[in-house]
Amino acid sequence: NLYLIDAIEQAKLTFSRLPNGEVKPRNLAALF
Repeated sequence: NLYLIDAIEQAKLTFSRLPNGEVKPRNLAALF
């Protein structure tokens, strides 16, 4: 599923922006 793969990549980008290394799936729900 190309859409799902793209959503996962977007999630990785979102998580990687966190400065303290914490993983907060805050924006994950917006992808689905």
